[in-house]
Amino acid sequence: MNRRLLGISVIMFLLIVSFSLFANGEWADNDSKAVVKIEEKELSAFSGLNLETKTKEGELFTSSISTPITKSDALNSQINAWIQKQQNEFMKEVKINEAFINKDKRAHLNINIDTAKVNDHIYSLTLESYQYTGRASGKKEIQPFTINLETEKVLALQHVVKDNTEKKIASLVKKEILADNNLVMYVFEDILNEVLKEPSEWKWSLNKDGFTLHFDESEIAAGAAGSVNIEIPIEKMAPYLDEEILEGLKEKTVDELPEEVTPDNVDLDPDKKVVALTFDDGPHPKVTPEILSTLDEFDAKATFFMLGNQAEYYPSVAQEVAQEGHEIGNHTTSHMNLTNLNKEEIIKEIQTSNQLIKKASGQTPSVFRPPYGAFNEDVKEYIKEKNTPLVLWSVDSLDWQSRNANDVNKKVKEEIVSGSIILLHDIHPSTAEALPKLLESLEREGYQFITISQLLSLQGQSGVGPHYGKTK
Repeated sequence: MNRRLLGISVIMFLLIVSFSLFANGEWADNDSKAVVKIEEKELSAFSGLNLETKTKEGELFTSSISTPITKSDALNSQINAWIQKQQNEFMKEVKINEAFINKDKRAHLNINIDTAKVNDHIYSLTLESYQYTGRASGKKEIQPFTINLETEKVLALQHVVKDNTEKKIASLVKKEILADNNLVMYVFEDILNEVLKEPSEWKWSLNKDGFTLHFDESEIAAGAAGSVNIEIPIEKMAPYLDEEILEGLKEKTVDELPEEVTPDNVDLDPDKKVVALTFDDGPHPKVTPEILSTLDEFDAKATFFMLGNQAEYYPSVAQEVAQEGHEIGNHTTSHMNLTNLNKEEIIKEIQTSNQLIKKASGQTPSVFRPPYGAFNEDVKEYIKEKNTPLVLWSVDSLDWQSRNANDVNKKVKEEIVSGSIILLHDIHPSTAEALPKLLESLEREGYQFITISQLLSLQGQSGVGPHYGKTK
């Protein structure tokens, strides 16, 4: 299939100068000062919503922030204000605990999102912040936003429930809490009663399964209980929900799952050198298709380590990766630093991502790469149970740092040898810009481009690893 023609059919551009992030209908490129408006085909699975995941890595901390983006400045402003508050609090704590943080145990901020469609213009977005700043365990905070894309408003509880039903809903919530034997021993009932008296202060979300009331750690229960989320099944909530809201929630959605596909193997030329190109943090609605187009031109196969939440938002792009014969790997759901989590949380991050990626792309992830290259024995143990290779890299292009095409090419060419695993990211326009020149140069030097699984097979490597690839 001609990737150039496919790219034109997927995304139609009126003007293209340069870009890197979608915000209010614009792409603002960190690699260039130019900002242009574009018109593009809807690629998000959630019409009117896009998702941008940004990661940072420093000596004292790592961070990954997934931000939902609408075409409404008003909605974006409210969501971004909460995200900024989390960032500010995190950096303040990092400064306070600086003496207890080091490169082996860095602080971490992760802001992830759970997205639920209520109807064609109302979405329930549940943002969860996880902050680790040297304490025994991380701090979690949840902030739901139920937004109406037509009115450009964040909805209050009275917009989704019938008049004067709050007390009945509170009674349902309390009944669910008291019926949970694992939770009730930690609950402060007098505090719970006070919290339930203030519906305007509730943190709530909606999806097709039900209505959920979210309580932060220590808000209504002892800290050992952690954050508390009480879901009232939709059939129990039905009498109290606004009719339009209930009708939307009851609509059945039919998931059109892609056909299951497996990555292609390159026909190897024994006289040529080999290298494995890997791309992390996608799929991205613009950068990933450009990279696929370049790979097609050079008849190159690569491995894409996807984030589950990005695959959920952009399933058509994930499908293109699989259908072009590339290998797909798991990079967790939300780019969480796994070394800060307990084993149960590690398993959830990896399992959920596997499910989202398989549902989006049709390909079961065959390899795993931990965010930031950070792993511990709990990670290795679970990956071993799943018989999945843990893959790192031998050449870091530093594309995430330089955001410069020439620097990316220079860095790779300085370090590459036959058998290398190259770390790239399919979220930066500068990486897409660098790729044609890089592949042309490597092809002239006699390299062929293969998947991670094929490289490991050639090198006679098996098991969990970790696998790094060859270095000079």
